[in-house]
Amino acid sequence: MCAGAIMNACISEVCYGASDTEWGACGGVLNLFEEAFGYRPRLYGGVLSDACGALLSGFFADLRK
Repeated sequence: MCAGAIMNACISEVCYGASDTEWGACGGVLNLFEEAFGYRPRLYGGVLSDACGALLSGFFADLRK
């Protein structure tokens, strides 16, 4: 959903911290920003990756309680 919104809004640069190789649309199983989809923003991954990964892990751990 985020990748679709980025494409529709024509956002030129995206910075993200935690990648998701299983479900992510930005280099995971599916890469929506390949040339075949016609829109390629500049991607900057791994920004504060440890902190972002811990935040996501904590969020989903709380969700499962």
